[in-house]
Amino acid sequence: MSAIPPDTDTRPSLQDIHSAVLQTTLKTFASTEDCCVICLSELSEGCEALPCHHADFDFLCLTTWLEQQPTCSTCPLCKAEITEIRYDFSLDRAQWKTYHVPPKPAAPQQQQQHHRSHDRTRSGPGPHTSPGHFAERRRFDPLGLRRPRPSLYRTRRARGSAQDDDPLRHRRFVYRNQLYSLRVGSNRVSRYRELTPHMFATDAELVSRARMFLRRELQVFEFLAPTSDTSTAAAADPAAAAERDPVRRRRANNAEFLLEYIVAILKTVDIQGSMGQAEELIQEFLGRENTRLLLHELRAWLRSPYMALENWDNAVQYPELRAKRGRSRSRSPSVEGTSRPGREQVTYPSTWRRGDSFGDRPGTSRSRQPLTSSIMTNFNIKIISDNVCPWCYVGKRRLDKAIALYQKTVPAGKDDTFTVTWSPFYLDPTSPKQGVPLRERMAQRFGPGRFDAMSARLAQIGAGEGIHFSFDSRVGNTRDSHRVVALAQAKGPETQNRVVAEIMRSYFEEDGDITSKDMLVQAAVKGGLEAGEVRAWLESDGGGAQVDREVQEAYALGVSGVPHFVVDGQQLGGAQDVEAFVEAFANIKEKRA
Repeated sequence: MSAIPPDTDTRPSLQDIHSAVLQTTLKTFASTEDCCVICLSELSEGCEALPCHHADFDFLCLTTWLEQQPTCSTCPLCKAEITEIRYDFSLDRAQWKTYHVPPKPAAPQQQQQHHRSHDRTRSGPGPHTSPGHFAERRRFDPLGLRRPRPSLYRTRRARGSAQDDDPLRHRRFVYRNQLYSLRVGSNRVSRYRELTPHMFATDAELVSRARMFLRRELQVFEFLAPTSDTSTAAAADPAAAAERDPVRRRRANNAEFLLEYIVAILKTVDIQGSMGQAEELIQEFLGRENTRLLLHELRAWLRSPYMALENWDNAVQYPELRAKRGRSRSRSPSVEGTSRPGREQVTYPSTWRRGDSFGDRPGTSRSRQPLTSSIMTNFNIKIISDNVCPWCYVGKRRLDKAIALYQKTVPAGKDDTFTVTWSPFYLDPTSPKQGVPLRERMAQRFGPGRFDAMSARLAQIGAGEGIHFSFDSRVGNTRDSHRVVALAQAKGPETQNRVVAEIMRSYFEEDGDITSKDMLVQAAVKGGLEAGEVRAWLESDGGGAQVDREVQEAYALGVSGVPHFVVDGQQLGGAQDVEAFVEAFANIKEKRA
């Protein structure tokens, strides 16, 4: 893997991002009043975690948090190991009680016989306190000390009219059937635009629009909506009911926290970046499928020029569902009902076909003209790469994802086809003909101290693409591997793509030797070639002249690094993000319309 970039900067880990997002969320609420960062209720019994000294938690919330951690007792804000918690402070904070955090793995609660002491200590830790006591204490709150702040969700629902239920029913239908809004290209006509985390950090209007969307969207989920039941009292006065009912208070607080939590994420990472960090941080609240759909819909709304949700609701388009009941098909599945289809099986999105109508809303019979031409498009994509370039492997994964996403979200995209071919490139023409350990070669090129940092960064990026990079392979001259790819090209683009994938997998993930004819034969066989033909081809220098010529053509084209993509004449350098590929496909299709 001789093409690991020399840049030694490492991207923050998911854990680091999670801590930073929580800190940002806490600051948002701390600017108004003291509250617990975990539940967002007012601090009824503050505490201090040691040794990090964070004091932004309610005592019961923090101990509950620590109980639920499977392997270690870490601070929610800084991830430092918590050994004890100070609580029940005197007015001058000179005295307190101390809870000693039990080591992990914790013993079953029924076997713990410790009791909580009510003796104060002046400067040292107090007696051990049983975690099992906290569950009982949480159930008993006769004075109602855990009062939440006024909730945005209670206020909006209290002001709303009966008509507010219509868009919510529509949004619930979207999530129940996992419908993805159709993509609109970015251009002067549509006035749609692309998004970056920097825009969220600097554009207050964009953040305001995100909050507007999320306030409504999070009400789709019953476990977050404070008025999700249908009781008469709740319907008559939802705000008052939420104040009286602790379950409703918790739902409102959770929704409010999640809104600010998501906004903080938008300011930190790409909303739908290829590493999936935003999805990973939110999915623990909503589940992976709902999170993926929420981020898609939020991005569609923020990319749009609309300032009112009602206008976006009227403009957004979805693929029409087809519902099957026996042999008959219904074009308009009901918006109401449960999420389980029973005998009525709704299929999506595999039922899209050219000629299907795209309604304003799912389930409506009225159709409108698609934003993108329904004429089938064939995209010709040439990838200039080297088989030991890790970014070429990453770029291939992202391209595959982009093609799938395009066919799923762009009108009539399901009918479009993609012809992908590969051309050779030599990143290191001086590499030896016999494979040498990758670590040894990297130390020679970049210095002995830089390989670990580079490989750590690459491993993190690869994990986001489903690639498990191994760094014990042997690197060397790649001409033979390119000759095998040239042989596969004669069998058709699909065979060539499979062979490239198997060569890269063998080298990057299975400690392969790129100069080994045995490894190349095995990879080619997995890709669909005959072993005898491949071995004879390698022994006869077949395809060598073709490879050398194509490498020189790449140099003449000005290619100095790989991967390099040529999509119908449009050149894209580097392992582009999925959205960049999709945008290129959509723009090409619009130009052909």
